[in-house]
Parts: sequence; structure tokens; C-alpha cells
Amino acid sequence: MTRGIIYVVAAVLVIGGLAAAVPPLRQRARELAADLKIISADTVDVMSSAVYRRFAARRQGVAAMKAALKSIAAAESAFVADSGRPTPGYRLEGRYAFVNDKSNFGPFIEIQRDRWVAKVGNNNTTMSCTLTAMLDTTTLASIKWRYHAGEPVCAGWTAADSLAR
Repeated sequence: MTRGIIYVVAAVLVIGGLAAAVPPLRQRARELAADLKIISADTVDVMSSAVYRRFAARRQGVAAMKAALKSIAAAESAFVADSGRPTPGYRLEGRYAFVNDKSNFGPFIEIQRDRWVAKVGNNNTTMSCTLTAMLDTTTLASIKWRYHAGEPVCAGWTAADSLAR
């Protein structure tokens, strides 16, 4: 008889413990299901996010600057081939014209002793791109010098960078 009472008391304790533990476990299971639903839900398309649009505008600006610099290199090469010297001026019409995007500002062409350097900026980014054409020193004895333009190089800058120079 005492053994039966012990079994009944143990069963009541187990059932009472389970009854007390089930609601918090159910609540935790609901919270976990809600979290998983949020995680696995289809989020907004990455292409429409503000960060993606900002970097897409930056990529387009860099592409426009690089295209303008390559066009300047072709126009400057044609001018050097005809005149034998580079020019800091650029033309938007005629034989030595080059293509420039309306969002670009510049180009700024600087002539140095053995090279010319073209720099372009863009409204969509704080980066600027530079193209350097070096004088081919193997043809110094010839009548017409030859400049070999490199690839445009783009880099960002800050106000602190410009103050440090």
C-alpha cells in the first residue's frame, strides 16, 4: 500500500512538473519558429537597396571616367602623331575630339618633361582617375616622339590627403 502511494505521488509530481514546463517550452518554440520565419523569409531584393544603388552609381562614375581617359589618350596620341608634341588643351570637336560624359568634370591635362598626365573627376563619386602617358625613350632620336599611355588608375581621396601635400 505504501508503495502504491509513493507511485501515485511520483506520478502526480511528474505530471505537475510537465504541466508547469509545457507553457514556457511552447512559448520558446513559438519564438524560435518566428525567428526562423524572419531569417528564411524573402528579403528585399539586394539590387534595390540604397547601398547597392550608391555603389552602382560609383561604379558607373568610375567607368565613365575610365572611358573618358581612354578617349583622351586616343585623341592626344593622334595630336602627338601629327604635331610631334603633346598639348595641355583639349578639343571637343574636330579630329582631336574625345568623348566625355556629362557627369565627369575635367579632364585636367598636365605636361611634364617626360610624360603627360590626364586627371578626371565625377559627380557620382569622390574618387578621381588618372592616366599617365610616358615618353618612349627608345625613340628620342626620331623626329616624332611616341607616348605610350597606360591604363587609367582610380583612387579615392580625402581632405586630409590633400592637406598633407
